[in-house]
Amino acid sequence: MVNDLCTDLLNSTGELEFATRRCVQCGEVVDPVILRNRRLRQDSPAVRFAEKMLSNNCAAEGR
Repeated sequence: MVNDLCTDLLNSTGELEFATRRCVQCGEVVDPVILRNRRLRQDSPAVRFAEKMLSNNCAAEGR
């Protein structure tokens, strides 16, 4: 991961550039908003339920 600057032309606050981290191998871009949304999604009861159902599903384990 390397530090990078991205430009958001649709940002209404006037800030065009923001700091991100970018993977030099796959190109994934991560910023604080992306990380916060991922944490919120992981903490969601619906996501925890789906993960529990998947882990209990024999087909998901290849059996």
